[in-house]
Amino acid sequence: MFYTLRYFRSMPDYDLIPLLKAKFNEKKNCVSLNIVKEELSNQFIAIENYLNILS
Repeated sequence: MFYTLRYFRSMPDYDLIPLLKAKFNEKKNCVSLNIVKEELSNQFIAIENYLNILS
């Protein structure tokens, strides 16, 4: 997915990664049901770790 977005947007990595982080946080903050937050917490952690590795 990362390479697809990079190719599609033709952005340098240093511009793309903050954009991905911002979009991820936006989507993460949209989840309002506690049960859904609990179920997705491991995925949220994995995505955050992946984005931190990329930056």
